[in-house]
Amino acid sequence: TIPEERPRLNVLDPTAGSGRLLVPFKQAGHHVFGVELDARLAEIAAEAVGKRAIRQGDVVAYGSLIPESRWQVAATNAPFALWWNCSSGYSDYELRSDQNIESQHFVLELVTKLLAYNNGLLLGIFSGKFFENSPRAAAFVNKHYQVVANVTLPKPFKAEYGVEVDAAFVVAVTDSPYNT
Repeated sequence: TIPEERPRLNVLDPTAGSGRLLVPFKQAGHHVFGVELDARLAEIAAEAVGKRAIRQGDVVAYGSLIPESRWQVAATNAPFALWWNCSSGYSDYELRSDQNIESQHFVLELVTKLLAYNNGLLLGIFSGKFFENSPRAAAFVNKHYQVVANVTLPKPFKAEYGVEVDAAFVVAVTDSPYNT
């Protein structure tokens, strides 16, 4: 647990899945919040981090309802290669393509808006060649973050899901004085 003199962080995962990325924060005494579309996974996440911490529903619908300016950490493993309709409420998203946006792009823009604190921390798991395959997303990250680490994780989902794809683990800080 966190010593009383240390602040408790507000940690967000807008595509929470089973809550796996929120659990270590919850166990350390931080406040966590997640949204998950899949009802079965939302139930598992609620058991792991508490019912009040998880909302079952579509993150595109919930995204505009998540309060801004209260999240210090965004921990996310967004689904990849899904195209979501974002015709209402997200007209200012830079990575949109007409009325649609790729799922990782959406989550990246959403958490960037929600991490309003100086030095907000992004802990993101993206598809392995995400930034190479998406120069617009790479430019977006470089515009809004100071990347502290970008590490390739070889096939991290193979054992559990049978998915043989590499992932990129990105650690980045918003509003960094180094980001000019």
